[in-house]
Amino acid sequence: VAFFGAQLQHRLGSRRKEALRLGCIGLAAHHRLEGGADQFVHLARPFGGYLADRLGGLKVLLLLFPVIAGFALGIGQLPGLTWSILLMTLAVATMGFGNGVVFQVVSDRFPKHIGLASGLIGAAGSFGGFLLPTWLGWLKDATGTYRSGFFLFAGLSVAAALSVEVAMQRKRLAA
Repeated sequence: VAFFGAQLQHRLGSRRKEALRLGCIGLAAHHRLEGGADQFVHLARPFGGYLADRLGGLKVLLLLFPVIAGFALGIGQLPGLTWSILLMTLAVATMGFGNGVVFQVVSDRFPKHIGLASGLIGAAGSFGGFLLPTWLGWLKDATGTYRSGFFLFAGLSVAAALSVEVAMQRKRLAA
């Protein structure tokens, strides 16, 4: 979930004509092309890693995933242009922040295999980033709106938070 922000912005933004037909979501992607909102993804990443170093990566992820879900639910309401741009920018920045956190977690969980683990996680994030806009398109075709796709993404974010909670419980039991 945390890796999808950059891919979502790149995939939506790379189809400029298509993006302009998407309504408010397309206009947010168009803003990305014009204003570089995707840079927030990359700029937020080191701050996520820094906070994860201080507080613990799993604790930070447990807080971030519901925030991402909230932004996805907000975008799913298909608000006007200003709110769409704001929510999309905040959502992808939060995902970028989470991206930095995930790499801190990887270094803690797999210290002897950090290269392999980082490569696998990066590949999974890129694949997920490819799937998310594709699913948004399929769900738009099936339901006539992007709302269902963003609600699904919010659900996936909540599921990710629950998986972090399970990992934290296992870590406590093992200690």
